[in-house]
Amino acid sequence: MPPDNHQAEIFTGHTLVTQRVKLVDIWDKSEKSISTLPLEICFLSSAKWSAAPCNRCFNEKPQLEPNFSLSINDVIQRAEGTKSVQETSIKFNNPDAYDRWMGVWTKIVGSEFLRWFDPEMNKTWIDIGCGSGASTEQIVATCSPTLIDAIDPSDDQINFARERQLPASVNFDIGDAERLTNNDDYYDYAIMALVLFFVPNPDKGVAEMIRVCKSKGKIAAYVWDIFGHGLPTSPIHQIFAAKGIPVLVPPRSEVSTKDALQLVFEKNGAKLVETATFKVERIFDSYEEYWSLSSKSNSVFPALKNLDPKLIDEVKKELKANLDIDQQGRVKATAHANAVKGYAD
Repeated sequence: MPPDNHQAEIFTGHTLVTQRVKLVDIWDKSEKSISTLPLEICFLSSAKWSAAPCNRCFNEKPQLEPNFSLSINDVIQRAEGTKSVQETSIKFNNPDAYDRWMGVWTKIVGSEFLRWFDPEMNKTWIDIGCGSGASTEQIVATCSPTLIDAIDPSDDQINFARERQLPASVNFDIGDAERLTNNDDYYDYAIMALVLFFVPNPDKGVAEMIRVCKSKGKIAAYVWDIFGHGLPTSPIHQIFAAKGIPVLVPPRSEVSTKDALQLVFEKNGAKLVETATFKVERIFDSYEEYWSLSSKSNSVFPALKNLDPKLIDEVKKELKANLDIDQQGRVKATAHANAVKGYAD
């Protein structure tokens, strides 16, 4: 018989944690009968959470159905003696810095998303988790909605969004993705742009999108591909991980794969579900511009503010060496997002 414990590797998207793990402690909510077999638990680019046996013990590779009641942090914290390598949440309290970094990325990937989503003009929308209002502004510019309600839980983000010069058909307000205040069958379209992996219970978020959409209404979401290193900040995160610096990623990163997105849509009643991946790029005039904007992002700044200046210099040096910089000093940054769409009924 193999031992109850062994060195197991737990991937959290960007950070690799090695601890002695009892599988039963991690998967006690799972209905699968996997007992206390010592396995390496890996979050891979699949809707299924892959349990890869230790090479010293087993040859087979059992598959576990995803359990959206457990987040990545939950799994890590269930490992013996392990504390989460992530803070509990990414804060959105600097909307100006957010908009100059992520707001621009939102519009870049949003252009690809809207072409794929293929909405009709002059329809009613709800933009759930609108942030600084970048996605809302893009919908207004490209789709001429007759009404768009845009909600976000952050006062700072909503106040910033309200400063945009948008028509009276646009309403920005505080709201909760899991508890929409709208009536049933109200909108033609409901979307979440780079939001679903921040919703505490993705199932509830998708169910609410379906509820507020009209019959034959369309719902959709897109998120950065966390496990495929698709975040715009992934080059920095990878350096952080190599140096043992805690990495902030969205708390429900397990929903960021195409298979997981399709599953969470279909299990909550969406019809004719489709998925896609969008690969995008952004050009910065210089490395200095890239660093100035990326270092203030919500997933990077909290780590940098606690680092020794010498370590920050090391990070910057390695980052510059790793980036795609042309002879004119321009930086070509890339990112990719996974998307899902379907019909409310």
